[in-house]
Amino acid sequence: MKKEKIKVLLIEDDLIDQMAFQKFVKDNNLPYDYSIAGSAAQAKEILNKQKFDIVITDYKLGDGTAFDIFEYIVDTPFIFTTGAGDEEIAVKAMKAGAFYYHIKDQERYYLELLPVSIQKALKNKKMEGDQRKAEEALKESEEKFRAISSAANDAIIMLNYQGEVVFWNRTAKKIFGYNKNEIIGKNLHDLITPSSSNKHYLKSLKSQWETGTSSALGKTVEMTVLKKNKQPFDIELSLSAVKIEKGMNQIAIIRDITERKKAELALQESEERYRTLQGNIPVGIYRSSKKGKFLSANPAMAKILGYKSKEELFNIKIESIYKFPQQRNTFINEIEAKGSVTAYELQLLRKDRTPFWAAVTTKALINFEDSSIYYDGIIEDITVQKEAQEQLRQNKERLDHILQNIGNGVMVIDSNQELILMNNRIVELLGLKKDLIKHTLSDMLVNCKDNGKILFEALNQSSFRNLELTVEIPILRVLYVTATTFTDIYGKSAGKIFILADVTREKEIENMKTSFVSSVSHELRTPITSIIGFSKTMLLNKKINDETRNEFINIIYKESKRLSNLIEDVLSISRIESGQVLYNFKEISIGPIIQDIFNIYKIHAEKKGIKLSCIIEKDIPLIKADNDSIHQIAINFIGNALKFTGKGGQISIQLKQENDFLILNIEDTGLGIPKKDQKKIFDRFFSVNRPGTVIQGTGLGLSIAKEMVHDHKGRIEVYSQEGKGTLFKIFFPVLKKII
Repeated sequence: MKKEKIKVLLIEDDLIDQMAFQKFVKDNNLPYDYSIAGSAAQAKEILNKQKFDIVITDYKLGDGTAFDIFEYIVDTPFIFTTGAGDEEIAVKAMKAGAFYYHIKDQERYYLELLPVSIQKALKNKKMEGDQRKAEEALKESEEKFRAISSAANDAIIMLNYQGEVVFWNRTAKKIFGYNKNEIIGKNLHDLITPSSSNKHYLKSLKSQWETGTSSALGKTVEMTVLKKNKQPFDIELSLSAVKIEKGMNQIAIIRDITERKKAELALQESEERYRTLQGNIPVGIYRSSKKGKFLSANPAMAKILGYKSKEELFNIKIESIYKFPQQRNTFINEIEAKGSVTAYELQLLRKDRTPFWAAVTTKALINFEDSSIYYDGIIEDITVQKEAQEQLRQNKERLDHILQNIGNGVMVIDSNQELILMNNRIVELLGLKKDLIKHTLSDMLVNCKDNGKILFEALNQSSFRNLELTVEIPILRVLYVTATTFTDIYGKSAGKIFILADVTREKEIENMKTSFVSSVSHELRTPITSIIGFSKTMLLNKKINDETRNEFINIIYKESKRLSNLIEDVLSISRIESGQVLYNFKEISIGPIIQDIFNIYKIHAEKKGIKLSCIIEKDIPLIKADNDSIHQIAINFIGNALKFTGKGGQISIQLKQENDFLILNIEDTGLGIPKKDQKKIFDRFFSVNRPGTVIQGTGLGLSIAKEMVHDHKGRIEVYSQEGKGTLFKIFFPVLKKII
């Protein structure tokens, strides 16, 4: 059987000590599954995520000391190591809970001691855990016994073989009036028996109890006994015997049946009242035979069925009052199968044949004189209730239809935060799977940031609006939550109604606006600063030589051009966002456009020492496009390829048709795009961070190009490998020929 590994966390900022530990574990084939933290901060992070069997920590760490992390390892044994050898630190560590303290020596012989220390620490932890469990089990057992005996509604009394009380629970005190210290050790029979007959009965059991052969054992008897104040009352006594040490002990379970006796008397009186009420109650009461004849009925029964007197009912067949006579057999079969039915709903007929809804409660009984079956029951006219139920059902259907089709999520919880109601939209907004939904508010918010902590903190408010709730899984959403409290019939809070609106897009637009303003401001500031700086220098220094002046003017020109390009890009973005881009769509061949751009950039490529090639397939089909937009799209992608490809590199441009698309491929052998950034390159103002490399650009070109391609019903695919190059595939739908 494979030995389970010990999970060890080593906290050590010294790389040599880390390596020594690793080598020691490997050389000695120690069964350790270890992790290493090189600092206090890293240790905290690891301890927040993982549990360990043992922690070994150095005293001095790069960003603190071992004492900074003790609060994270409260339930885990740890071994303290240090090269300082300070006795005060050792005492402090042991007080903080360290199991062992080792001084690190230069030869690192202390590592030889670690396995023994670890085993002892783990053994000590297990012993402490076993002892704690045993103590808890004993405590729980004692508490259960105390709880059962204290909470029991019956008196529980134990007598020893001499008839003396040895146990007396709280209910016994309540029933008889004797405190425990008044009754323990006393003879119970002498204190509670009021008459010679009871006393004789109880005392006659003594010899039988001693042998455990009493005929009263396991049975229940009723008798009259005395309270402490000598007041007699009725009890129900159950006896059992158990052998303890010297002899048999009696256990008596006693129930005060005074109230039950009163209830029995009250029942007799109520039966008399029942006979009186039967003649006046507005509910129909009847008895019928299995053959379908009324045997008895009250006046209300006749009235409900539209007859003048109950005697008229005795002359009709019961099946004649059913709107659907076959239901009589179904009804009878259910009664005989179950013995009774409650509030069974049927449509019956009055004497004038008008239908009505009735709720029938019936029980099957046997007449022991002739073994015949008869049915006792009551009938209530529920026509008004049924009509109200139907109206309620229709209203509920309308409400449910509205609820499931509104754009916002709706959720209702009760005062215990249990889910009462929700619509389908709430499931979508909270990123849940409907078949896995549980029933509490916390279950509903499991995909939210901090498990919806912000919402729970607001629950004590009677209502709130536009509380911002972030859903993190499976996709990021921002929701505005509006809540209001509803009350019960007593005006107390019964729960909350939540309305959740998806404002993710609005938040994105808001953030984009903020980012846009910030990015534009930054991009404008750089060229403007350069223009102002070099202009000011030339104005203040009249003695600048021509070569320097021309250099400054050239810089000003380039920065002005950069500023102009930025402004044009910003205007393009603005026009795209506002929907004011005016495309002049017409049937064109984009081959000449690509060829012209190739000719322009070929000169630039040669100056940079880059090989630029272009292949345009013959007889390429026409597409419906805006000439200027295609020109700008191509310039952006080809210009980017030149910008990020160094001397000796290659750039190839290819235009060809594949199926229903015209594809413009632009492939370079330049810097490439890191995988983590490939989804961001079309974001506005995004630039790949390349340490040590400064490449100027607005970060808007690809964003504008993507929008234009999208407006041409096309798409862009990116294939790139950092350090090897990039391929952009731009798809444009071709015009379909009409035959």
